[in-house]
This record gives sequence, C-alpha cells and structure tokens, in this order.
Amino acid sequence: MQKYDLLIIGAGSAGTAAALHAKGKKIAIAEKSLIGGTCVNDGCIPFKSFLNIAEKIAENRNGLIGLTSGCGNNNIIDYIAITDEVRRRTESVRKSLEFSLRDIPILQGEVTLIDSNHAIINNEKIEFDYLLIATGSRSVAKISPTSQLLDFNELPKEITVIGSGTTGIEAATILAKLGTKVTLQEKQSLIAPGIPEILRKELQIILRRSGIITKTNCDDLPENALLCNGRIPVLPTFSNGSPVPATDKFGCLITNE
Repeated sequence: MQKYDLLIIGAGSAGTAAALHAKGKKIAIAEKSLIGGTCVNDGCIPFKSFLNIAEKIAENRNGLIGLTSGCGNNNIIDYIAITDEVRRRTESVRKSLEFSLRDIPILQGEVTLIDSNHAIINNEKIEFDYLLIATGSRSVAKISPTSQLLDFNELPKEITVIGSGTTGIEAATILAKLGTKVTLQEKQSLIAPGIPEILRKELQIILRRSGIITKTNCDDLPENALLCNGRIPVLPTFSNGSPVPATDKFGCLITNE
C-alpha cells in the first residue's frame, strides 16, 4: 500500500498549484480525466482562444487562421480551422502543465474515500496524512459550452445562448464576432445578474454594438441553443463509514480560515 504525506484529488488549477507548492513532500495527485481540469481543457484556455481568434477575424485582417479569401472582397470563415487551432492551443498548455508535474505521481482514476486517511483508486488502497479535495465543478448542462462550440461542424447562422453570466456573454461575443446572429437569453429580469448597474449599462452598449439581441425573463429552450446556464460542484465518492465534509446549500464544501 502506497503512503503519501498529501493526496490531492483533482488536477485542475487548484490541485496542480497545491502540488507544485508542496514539492519536497511525498505527494500524489488523483485525476479521473485530463491534467489541467476545467480551466485548461474545457474552460478558460479554449474559450479565450476562441475569443482571441474571433476578435482578430472581426478586425478583417488577411492571412489569419480560419479566414480565407472568397469571391470579390468577401471572406469565408473556415470554422473547422478555428476549432483545430483552439484544440492545438489547449493541448500545448496541457502538455506544458504535464511537464511541470513530471516528478509528481499522477494516479489516474476515480477516488473513493474510505476514512480520514485512506482511499481506493483503481482497486488499490492509498494511505495519506493529509487530503486536499480540489474536484471543482461541472456544467449544469450535460455538455459544456466549450464542447458545444468545438462540436459544431460549421458556424451556425443563428443561435440562442442560454444564460448571461460570464460564460454566456463570452460565447455570445465569440459567435457574434464570427458573424452568427445571436440572441442572449436570461431567465432573470436583468442580464449579467449580480454585477453593478453601472457596469451592466456599459455591457448592454457593447452587446448592442456587437449585434447581440438580449432577452430577459425568459426560460424557453429553443432547438438551436448553446447552454451556458451555470455550474454545480463535483465531490469525490465517500464510502459507507467515511466522514463526509460539510457542504452549503449549493453543494460546495464549507471550509474554515
């Protein structure tokens, strides 16, 4: 049975940062999917890559990835070239992170906690002195917004983005800059609920200039929709008898100072 000073569950931003900080101790990271977690593989990195490419295309420069010359002065957007480039950038960041973790054991698989100092990973029992749960969150929808964008075979002519949080606004902006007719739909009475009103007014001007239609007090689900309707926490599996940490009403772990 392997024993570690620290077991980290989750190789996302928090887990990998903690692992790099704890170098010198005997540590291991347990990860059921890809190194880098949501931010690197399914969130910030691919989304910002999409946005970066879309902004440059919107500036109508020549010779850019995803933009080829058409008849006359028209340009044709090669959406597959864009998604290929987003995947390439994402993989590059992930490989860089994997290299930085090269001296730290990565235990690939699901974790079941059996008590305060033991877990089972791939039918192997692991002992640890300390545990860091950094399992993050997932999209409320069955498929993430990034996966939806990457799965399009071509740029949609028209689409409704459900949810006007940060992700919804970014998704709407990306598609609008590429030429899609976008409706940004929010079930609450205001777009971007939670931000100060002075910022919301500026945001509404920017969205309007981008050609994005906003619709509030609406919870319809159009057939052609991109779902950006929030995230929910993810926790490891706890076996019978294992102490389960306290969670708040949203299912997030409660921590002290």
